[in-house]
Parts: sequence; C-alpha cells; structure tokens
Amino acid sequence: MNFLRPLCALAVVAALSVGAQKINPITQAVLNGYAELLQENPKDYETLYERAAQYYKLGLFPQAQDDLNAALQYTPQKNTDLRQRELSLLANVASVTGQHEIALKAINDALAINPSDYFNVFRKGNILLDLGRNDEAYRTFSNMQSLKSRSQEAYYGMAKACIRMNNFSEAETLMKEVESADPTNPVTYTRLGDLYEEMKQPENAAANYILAMSMGKNNSSAMQALVRMASTNYTAVAAALDFAADKVEDKTMMLFLKGNIALDSGNFSQAEDAFTKLLALPDAETAGVYASLAKCRFALDDTAGATEAADKAIAISGKADHHALKALIE
Repeated sequence: MNFLRPLCALAVVAALSVGAQKINPITQAVLNGYAELLQENPKDYETLYERAAQYYKLGLFPQAQDDLNAALQYTPQKNTDLRQRELSLLANVASVTGQHEIALKAINDALAINPSDYFNVFRKGNILLDLGRNDEAYRTFSNMQSLKSRSQEAYYGMAKACIRMNNFSEAETLMKEVESADPTNPVTYTRLGDLYEEMKQPENAAANYILAMSMGKNNSSAMQALVRMASTNYTAVAAALDFAADKVEDKTMMLFLKGNIALDSGNFSQAEDAFTKLLALPDAETAGVYASLAKCRFALDDTAGATEAADKAIAISGKADHHALKALIE
C-alpha cells in the first residue's frame, strides 16, 4: 500500500530522534552546571553521581557509566550510603546495555555493603537469570524469604528460574503462591502473564494481562505486554479478549481494548470490526473512538470511510489533532 511508505519514513525519523535523545534547554543548563562544577573539581564524586543519574534518565548510558566509575573511584569507603547508590545505578546501566557480568559485580559490591537490601537481592537474581545461571538465581530468590516472609518477588523469581530450567511443575506451584501473596494487586496478574509467556502459554498470558487491566488502575505494563503479544500472536490475544467479554455484562471496555490492541499491532480489519461494534453500544460514541476508526480505515485504503469517521470525531470534539488526522487522510 503506497500510503505506508511516507508513514514508514516518518517512523524512521521518529526512531532516530529518540535515539539522539534531544535535550531540552532546562536539562542542558543543568548538565552545563555539572560540567562547570567538575571543571573546578574533577574529583567531586557527588556531582559525578548526580550527573550520572541525569544521563541515565536521558538514556545516555555510556556517559552515565563513565561518571559512575569515576565517582566510585573518589567516593570515600566510609560514605557507604552514597557508594551503595552509585553501585546500584551502575548495575542498572550495565544491565540495560547488556553488560551482565559488570552488573553482577556492581550489585554484589552493593550487597557487600548491605546484605539485607531486599530489592538488590531481587535484582541480583534477575541479573543471574540474564546470565543463564538459573540455579544460582533460584537460590538467590529463595534467600529473599529470609528478608520478607511470603515474598511475592521471591516466588515470582523462583518460578521464572524453574521455567528456564524446564521444571514446569514447581513453576506452577510457585505461580499459585505469587497470586495468593497479593491477590488484589494488578501487578500480580501482570507478573503471572509474564510467567505464562515464558511457559509459551499465550492464551493464559493474555488472560492475566487483561485481568490486570480490568482492575481499574493504570496498568501500562500489562497493556504494553498485550500489544507486544498481539504483534506476533494476535489470535491468542483476541481469543482472551473475547472470552473476557463473554464474562462481563458491559462489553465496552473489552471492545475498546480489542480495538486499540488490534490497531497498535497492525491488525487493522479486526480493529475496525471492534470499533464498529463499540460505536453501536450506548454512550460509546466518542471522538477518540471515531478517530481510531478513521485510522483503521485509512490503513485499509478506505479513504471515504476514514474521512467520514474523522468528520464525526471533529463534530464531537473539534480538536486540532482530529483536524490534522483528516488532513493526513485527504
């Protein structure tokens, strides 16, 4: 389809912009301030750490790593609190950039300062998983129980290690513990969804992500997981959504989810079908739904239908982005 070519070009430009990490003037002023302080005193370990944290937020990981290595060189051994934070951030940077051995050394050094740091023990387990050292990861997660009784993070980590070792029976037992540890928290079901994905059970994974999203809180992780799954296995996600829709009286949310997940994952026909059904329900005619329907139809080369939906979005809201959508269609 010809219209995809300019859209793909725009996507490439957007991706390049993200990679370049354009820095706003206020942040640049802060970085300039750090540079001036370090020019006066290159061994100012507190400023090095603060600048590293700023670089980390900006996704400038090599710069963050350089500053952290310098900060650790100059930070006094007796300043254990700061050294622990520096090592913890270094572990984050190294993990993000795939330097798992460096991450493990950093987290071990942090745990040498405070062996009872619950979340650093959890992070050590995850780094060991990244290294494929699943036995050690299992033992590390198990040790978390001594720091916090019935730790959900421990059960979750142990289950993941079991799956990596093909011990599915124990993994399923541990997954029951994950749920019983905090059954009213949407994070619980997002974690269960992740574990079912590890087990190559996409239907169960999708069902748990949907359950997490239905709990009335902001669950962006579950939504991102569903979109990711739908890009490779839309059938499993759609089946889970249809199953959930059959269990509820008000189908609005499920149709809304199905439409957006189908749209975001490039399943345009299914998205159009979901939004069309949604608009047939009472009180579902919103500008946002019509705008989404317009995008589906545009992707399906239905210019007339896309224009009609965009006009309805404009009639309801009159927002500039809906006018821009119509202009793009035309």
